Amino acid sequence: MPVEAAAVVGPTKSATGTLEVSGKIAGAFEWKKKDQKAPISCAWDAEKEIGGLKVDLSDGAGKLLTVTIDVPPADLGPARLDVASTDLAETQKTHTGFKVRGDEEGNIKVTFDNTVLPEGADKAAAVLTLKGSVEVSCPKKK
Repeated sequence: MPVEAAAVVGPTKSATGTLEVSGKIAGAFEWKKKDQKAPISCAWDAEKEIGGLKVDLSDGAGKLLTVTIDVPPADLGPARLDVASTDLAETQKTHTGFKVRGDEEGNIKVTFDNTVLPEGADKAAAVLTLKGSVEVSCPKKK
């Protein structure tokens, strides 16, 4: 009896790269499909350079970071990074220290080099330091 091909569900979203984290949480975090709590969500308009993504990153030892990036049109304000984890008392938010680039194919690359500070705090109050890059593949539906 011939084996039937699996039904094509559509393009698959994935992420690569490593985010080195230090501070209240420390470790090397990357996307692991088996560890994610929610599927990757992402959208990018390369022409307007707006969009966003949300991805769960794991250290492989039970710690999970949810990284959310929102890049609105320039007249609505700066891009924002939110980092959430059950190991943090509250979601950490910043508008600096990261760069987002995307293309028409739905690939979004975020490069991190920043210290996440609570609003209005000085460097001594730093909660997290983020270094590295994460690239999310968000293929457009045909």
